[in-house]
Amino acid sequence: MKYFISMIFFLCSSLVYAKGVSAGTVIENSATLSFSMDEEDFSIESNIVKDVVNQLIDVSVSWMDTRAVLVNRGDKKRVLTFKVVNSGNGADSFSLASEVAGEHSDFETKKRKLYIDSNDNLKFDKNDKKVTAVALKADESALVFVASDISHKRSAIAGSQSFVTLKARSQRGGSGIKGTFHRGAGIGGVDAIDGLGGGVSWESGIYKLLNVKVVIEKNIFLNKRVTNHFYTNSVLTVQLVLAITGEGSVHNLNLTDVIPTEAAYVVHTLQLDGEALSDRLDDDEGRYLASKKQIDLDFDLLKASKKHTITYKVKVRKEQG
Repeated sequence: MKYFISMIFFLCSSLVYAKGVSAGTVIENSATLSFSMDEEDFSIESNIVKDVVNQLIDVSVSWMDTRAVLVNRGDKKRVLTFKVVNSGNGADSFSLASEVAGEHSDFETKKRKLYIDSNDNLKFDKNDKKVTAVALKADESALVFVASDISHKRSAIAGSQSFVTLKARSQRGGSGIKGTFHRGAGIGGVDAIDGLGGGVSWESGIYKLLNVKVVIEKNIFLNKRVTNHFYTNSVLTVQLVLAITGEGSVHNLNLTDVIPTEAAYVVHTLQLDGEALSDRLDDDEGRYLASKKQIDLDFDLLKASKKHTITYKVKVRKEQG
């Protein structure tokens, strides 16, 4: 009498919380017994054991800016960019909170608000919505912006840094302790367990204080008077006042001013601080780019407490009211 036994057995305890298998997945397990007796072959199937994959809770937060975000005193809504990833095996919602790493920060940030990249354009804009939590499917991610106002206080010097932390915590678990069990808290009522990070993750972004500010003011003059009413064939003087305030300097500044279609540039009228600049591309700071119909100026270095005035003339081709 000979017996040949082959076992088909899929159950493994690690699969119950398998990261790569979706939470709620049913895994069926069975065994097959094959044997020969008295020169006849026989096969017997065991009962089917069904196991449900429970939910592994994991989240990661990463700061996405390539370097410290440069700010000035009194700035409003300066943005740090973070990526939040649901690295677990099932859908989850994550509470979001920002806080200042006070022991490492040299200056204050205030009125911090959180926004999600609502239109997926990878930048902060008026269409992004305020959030306190984000819902993500397994392996899904979201960009979250922390917008902060910068303190006016003058105690911090240029080069000072402020660290702001974004923290994400699972709403299904999130104990902060690896391996914590949450009965019935997973998708469809399956059990859940906090992963390596305990269902919580955080990372800090950095603001760096420049203490130098660039301001530009534009005015249009007709007969030496500021105006916004002019007529066909009027010759107008456009004035751009560039001011650098605070402490320090600004490098590689580019200024462009596009001339409206209703006006034409008057050649050889471009000036910087009363000195003529050529219209062509050469070694001086400015030029008129006819193909783009714009004034273009480049400055390698501008020091704070300096003010520069750029002027040029245009002739109106269409009446304006």
